[in-house]
Amino acid sequence: MALASHFLTLLSLFLLISLVRPQIPPLDQFRFLNNGDFGESAVEYGASYRELGVVRNHFRLCFFNTTPNAFTLAIGMGIGSSDSIIRWVWQANTRNPVQEEASLSFGQEGNLVFAQPDGRVVWQTKTANKDVIGLTMNENSNLVLFDDGGWPVWQSFDFPSDTLLVGQSLSLEGHNKLVTFLAWEVAFKLFDRDNSECWLPSKCEEFGLCEDNQCVACPSEMGLLGWSKACRPKKLRREERGFLVQSHDGHFRTQSSMDLTTRQRRPLLSDSSSSSATKPYSKTDKPGRSNGGDAEDRGLRWFLPFMALCYLRYMSATSNIIHDCDEVFNYWEPLHYLLYKSGFQTWEYSSNFALRSYLYILFHELAGRPAVWWFGDDKVKVFYAVRLFLGLVSAVSDTVLVVALSRKYGKRLATYAVAMLCLTSGCFFASTSFLPSSFSMYAISLSSGLLLFEKYAMAVAVSVFGVILGWPFSILAFLPVVIYSLVKRFKQAFISGALTSIFLLGLSVLVDYYYYKRWTSSVLNLLIYNVLGGGESHLYGTEGALFYIRNGFNNFNFGFILAILFVALYPVIRRKYDHGLLVVISPMYIWLAFMSLQPHKEERFLYPIYPLICVSASAVIENIPELFREKYSSRESLLVTITKYLRPVILGIILCASHSRTFSLINGYSAPLEVYKLLEHHDDAGPGSVLCVGSEWHRYPSSFFVPDFISEVRWIDDGFRGLLPFPFNSTLGGTAASPPYFNNKNQASKEQFLKNIETCTFLIELQLSRPYPYRGSDLSTWEAIAVLPYLDRELSPAKYRSFFIPYKWQEKNVFGKYVILRRVPK
Repeated sequence: MALASHFLTLLSLFLLISLVRPQIPPLDQFRFLNNGDFGESAVEYGASYRELGVVRNHFRLCFFNTTPNAFTLAIGMGIGSSDSIIRWVWQANTRNPVQEEASLSFGQEGNLVFAQPDGRVVWQTKTANKDVIGLTMNENSNLVLFDDGGWPVWQSFDFPSDTLLVGQSLSLEGHNKLVTFLAWEVAFKLFDRDNSECWLPSKCEEFGLCEDNQCVACPSEMGLLGWSKACRPKKLRREERGFLVQSHDGHFRTQSSMDLTTRQRRPLLSDSSSSSATKPYSKTDKPGRSNGGDAEDRGLRWFLPFMALCYLRYMSATSNIIHDCDEVFNYWEPLHYLLYKSGFQTWEYSSNFALRSYLYILFHELAGRPAVWWFGDDKVKVFYAVRLFLGLVSAVSDTVLVVALSRKYGKRLATYAVAMLCLTSGCFFASTSFLPSSFSMYAISLSSGLLLFEKYAMAVAVSVFGVILGWPFSILAFLPVVIYSLVKRFKQAFISGALTSIFLLGLSVLVDYYYYKRWTSSVLNLLIYNVLGGGESHLYGTEGALFYIRNGFNNFNFGFILAILFVALYPVIRRKYDHGLLVVISPMYIWLAFMSLQPHKEERFLYPIYPLICVSASAVIENIPELFREKYSSRESLLVTITKYLRPVILGIILCASHSRTFSLINGYSAPLEVYKLLEHHDDAGPGSVLCVGSEWHRYPSSFFVPDFISEVRWIDDGFRGLLPFPFNSTLGGTAASPPYFNNKNQASKEQFLKNIETCTFLIELQLSRPYPYRGSDLSTWEAIAVLPYLDRELSPAKYRSFFIPYKWQEKNVFGKYVILRRVPK
């Protein structure tokens, strides 16, 4: 099983890494054929041309020729009128022209190829499989192939022909000579918008800045200084020669002549739309465009992430352990009572306190009731059917988040996120836990995805479900989504939130009245108890301020550290993402800060932000190369190239470590679930058998694992002095009962322990290497009928018990025995 599990991990990583490389969306791919009628505008040299539909301002990409049947790929500048003819400012294949029916293609791999009719390539950008995701023409005619970070992988400005354009610079290693034949006066007339003389480069000497026809400043490495006729760049030594480049903050720096290309940012959507507004002259093999299709092609489709998440959620549902006794006694046991009229009740479900809502239990009965009809008395299968239902809900909500990320921020971020959502141990365990915090986690994923889809009203409605139906305290984690949605669409979001809140609160009160038999609101009761009523959570244990930091590292290892670094790296990350991603991730910081201040801490309290940890870590991993990228250079340094290839390696390390922890926990602590399943093979004990549990009461897996021939489960005194659950008392009213033995001070009741241990038929016991005897040691009274290994946390080294290391895990760790004992007949 260990080898199979690790093989699955490696296979998953291989598939995920193979998906990471971006590809050109089908709707952005094209193939132009050089045929059809010529354009009719006035053209320099009296040339013939065919437009390709890539147009920006007064620039256009064309097939152009001055000799019959000898075409070059060129960019023309001008409006084609008698006083402003189209002039050719850039050409691709000047020495190797093509014929009629030649093709210009931009395929899935991201390579722009100009080929003869017979397929012979005469010119190409050589960008195949270099992370290109699109093509655009900028306002200054720069033809750019860009990656998913908006950085140019190839740009025409790096390959000048015979014209120097605004924003273009020269390199000593240029491929072609450059002789400007277009007079600046002609350019001034062409771009004359307001008769401003500032368009003339000679207006303020060689280096001055012009505004409103006035020379206002002179740039220098010290910033902007007052203008004078001596405004010229300082003379540099040969090895220092370069250009003075202005940054976005207005400062200037000298850029080496060996690296003079201008950095181009990813164009706005309006840019790309304007460049494709004109219908191509002659184009084939381009798919038809449908409503919304463009967005779909820019991101992941629904099927692949949904199936990946479903598969991993299925594995979680069928192999997950129970991490917290609250999951059993506050949720599985009430559900068991609704389905089978038996189960344990905690003081929170006492009608006198009514802190828990049965509406949340009824939501899970949607899966439990059909499972009872289908499987009958096989309660174990009903248990796993409910878990599979939880896994499906988790898969759906996470899929919405992943697809939304891919549509808005690219496939790589979404692929990293889905990998972490699938394979990190935190998400693996939380996704199928029957807990309100897990339900809030589903709602966080779904509402965040809807926010990115700009479905603001739906995002607010889902947030309300997460708070009222799930966990009321998670309202803090939903605040950024709700506030942002209200800012964007106040009326729709407010109405949606108000109506959903009224509906759920009203429904919750009605459901509570039906079960508690009195008018009350469990949501309000819980808030009053914990906020206004002095809820004494410290009675159930306290932890230090770093508890959640340690817990986050255990469940996400280095991914948690990267996630925390998101806000520190945001100045770099925001180059690629808009503030919407910050809104989505910000609840992680709010929740961590708030929960760390509480004295009572539990691992499950962190569940709501688990998906956000995955998204945050994925964004940081994707942007690691940007930390080393030179701001003003389009040339990719060796360090940037190395870090690009390191990204999947870092992700792989995180996922392997996470899977190793998952495997360790499942194999080390699954004995309680598995050993109770073996009870059904001992029905020869007969009806009326009694199952006794001592110090292992907190690992009781629920009544779903207790066969029908056992009439009751009883606690025996092993030294615990807190309040234990009691069976629902039908005589006192079942769910409406308010038994006198319950209190909200965690004080033990005298009635909670079985007085006469002689009535026990079976006994559950954990036997560890400790210097005191166990009941099972008395072989004259008890015989072991089932024994499974259980990892001894105290005696096992931390690094070996926390992570599964093949062979070393079994060798270095210490195991106890989880035992079912049966009373020996006298």
